[in-house]
Amino acid sequence: MNSAKYMQKTNFTNSKQMSLPLEYHLKEDDILYFLHIQKTAGTTIMNILDSYFDLDSIYPEQFWNKLLPKFPHDFTKYKLVRGHFGYGVHRILPKKPVYITMLRDPIERTISDYEHIRRDKIKAKKPVPKNETILDALKDPKTRRTFVNPQTGYIGLDLDIVKLTKSWEPQRQSKFIFRTPLKVATKKTPEEELLSNAKRHLDDFAFVGIVEKFEESLFLLYYTFGWKPLSADWKLNVDPKRSKRDEITSEALDEIKKCTKLDEELYKYANEIFEMRYSVMVEKLKEKYYEPAFEKIPFGEMMYKMLEKNYEEKTNSSPTLLRRIDYDFRSKIVGTGWYWREILHDTGEAYRWTGPGTKSTIDFPLVKDEDLVIQFRVMRAIIPQILDSLRIKVNDFPIETKLLYRKSGRSVFEGIIPKSALKGKSNFTRISFEIEKTVNPNEVNPLDPTNRALGIAIDKIRIIPAKSYDKQKDQIQTQVKSLTKN
Repeated sequence: MNSAKYMQKTNFTNSKQMSLPLEYHLKEDDILYFLHIQKTAGTTIMNILDSYFDLDSIYPEQFWNKLLPKFPHDFTKYKLVRGHFGYGVHRILPKKPVYITMLRDPIERTISDYEHIRRDKIKAKKPVPKNETILDALKDPKTRRTFVNPQTGYIGLDLDIVKLTKSWEPQRQSKFIFRTPLKVATKKTPEEELLSNAKRHLDDFAFVGIVEKFEESLFLLYYTFGWKPLSADWKLNVDPKRSKRDEITSEALDEIKKCTKLDEELYKYANEIFEMRYSVMVEKLKEKYYEPAFEKIPFGEMMYKMLEKNYEEKTNSSPTLLRRIDYDFRSKIVGTGWYWREILHDTGEAYRWTGPGTKSTIDFPLVKDEDLVIQFRVMRAIIPQILDSLRIKVNDFPIETKLLYRKSGRSVFEGIIPKSALKGKSNFTRISFEIEKTVNPNEVNPLDPTNRALGIAIDKIRIIPAKSYDKQKDQIQTQVKSLTKN
């Protein structure tokens, strides 16, 4: 994206898009719904979204075949739903959700989708012609419908899946594939009506992102909901062996274009929505937070700093200051430099790895008038030297910590936070975990397929008033549990 144009004021013609609020404050009874279309960076977006919600408030299923056998559900306890449910998911929720989605260049998405389907068939040991190409799949009537305007179908069709499968036995429901009715309904719906519905629905989405403008889309996502921007490398589920557009024959490209004519129109429309919202966002951020020093830094870094200021202004007004924190990573995180939440399947405990950088932070609204004790539990370090290098800072003030005890491979550390370190303009106290380096696990073990730079895995943080600290009662407990793979 040419960032220079966003440094200039932009004028837009009147449209429904400009009448919608660019920023959306999620209310207590709101349900945020990420409409996930295959091969549109959904895995990455879902892990980012999960960071802003407690684990228990996230609906765990992502596919109709997992949802239907357990239906009906009490969705009132969920704040985030994400998955391949299409637009019609509102039919089973207690209120219309706040819709968000990502779209992708139809040609690139089709190529990626074909390769994904082919890999899945091979893994499942289903018959796949040895020399089949994407052109063969597009010319075969049995497989061609899979690639006909799926993005327009997902957004434009308001399907009542529960009504469709109501008479089915649970076993049959568990084998339900949403693509099947999607293909049928897409074929039966007049093209003009389908595209019109998709555009109309998209107009009401609180956020529309574009895969080809991924970093900019994240900036807009953070701004829309007033979230603290994340700094981790969020490129997940990327196949390094994927084919590229210039590796596809011209005949195959022509067939893809025929199959995705409506998707191409919707993609252009989504880009217009995105460009308009993004430009207005940059303009508003500049008006409030721009500094001359930003001229010397990259555009993306400037955006990150302005979004950080925007978050601080929106959340710093009246938080309840706490004297005691018992935090585990099942809760949402307000911080940077962490990977996605991971869960131990045998215990349900949650943890996060630090990385890919060497500094990870988390913010808490702590009182400022007394000394505090901090404890935290490290489940694992990718190599022992990294744990030895660990240093803690509170609002950039170094805190001396000591190893309280080590058991079953887990280490509990403890330190004193003096009230002098808690002083500052912000109502939030920033705790930083700093290490000398991060390491890719396959550098340690060539057989490890993990491809990310890791530091330490932390699962619990406890903060207690020093004057009331009871060493026997207040220590973080460590049980004998196994840690899942990286």
